[in-house]
Amino acid sequence: MNEPRVYKHSPFQFVVLILMFGFILVAMFFNMDLGDGSMLIPVAILLLVVIISITSLTQKTIISEDEISSQSLLGTKTLRWSEINRVSGRGYSIKLHNLDGDITVVPSPNLPGYEEVVESIGNKRPDLFNPREYDELKSGSFPLLAGLIFTVLFVGMFVGFGLLLYNSPDVAPVMIAPLIIFLVIVAVFVGMMFFRPRSLVLDGRSMSIKYFLSEKTLLADEIQSVQFTFQRSRNGKIYFVLLHLVNRKSVRISGLNPSLPVVYLVLKNWHKQNK
Repeated sequence: MNEPRVYKHSPFQFVVLILMFGFILVAMFFNMDLGDGSMLIPVAILLLVVIISITSLTQKTIISEDEISSQSLLGTKTLRWSEINRVSGRGYSIKLHNLDGDITVVPSPNLPGYEEVVESIGNKRPDLFNPREYDELKSGSFPLLAGLIFTVLFVGMFVGFGLLLYNSPDVAPVMIAPLIIFLVIVAVFVGMMFFRPRSLVLDGRSMSIKYFLSEKTLLADEIQSVQFTFQRSRNGKIYFVLLHLVNRKSVRISGLNPSLPVVYLVLKNWHKQNK
């Protein structure tokens, strides 16, 4: 019989966190005036951050042949694979519900090996990710609104920058350098918004991916594999679905509802059924 697989953070991370916050707390204690009540707010905020961080680092996901559990300082929730009635989610998370809806298991996306957890859920209950039930996957209204705002901001800044150079041709480069940097940052955000899918429609053996300014259609035979992967950033892991094409190109999918793991498992099942 296979042993349950436990996904958790390294104890080393927990020790480093405690030592770091302990050092900061001691430094604040020795440098503050005990009669000054204004320091109570920073100390309270620090303690709140410590509690949230400890809660996050002590989370676990346990997977066995028969069940899946999510564990934290607040307790443990467990569902047998046969008890899962539906799935939901938001962003990178996936939430498993029982029939009555009174028990939910939510594996933390921040855990090492989260991709394996998502794969296990899809392998144990592929029926929950029927492509016919998720034939159209859409992004929320926020990406569209954000894209419009950033576009207007970019155009306004570009025009303003042009007028500045036209009216003040002798302006020092050091004065306009911050404007150029900010303009580039806004341009990057605008580009990201326009290159993210707005919706994805599954119709038989074809997949239509609609962007803000274009549309791409792929057949199942043109896709070599579907992968749930990530890249690391300063803010942690950025997950996305990667479609590896037969022509050695790839298509990146992100930002679609109900959640990225659900989108991935639906596309994986669709590709398996139609290739």
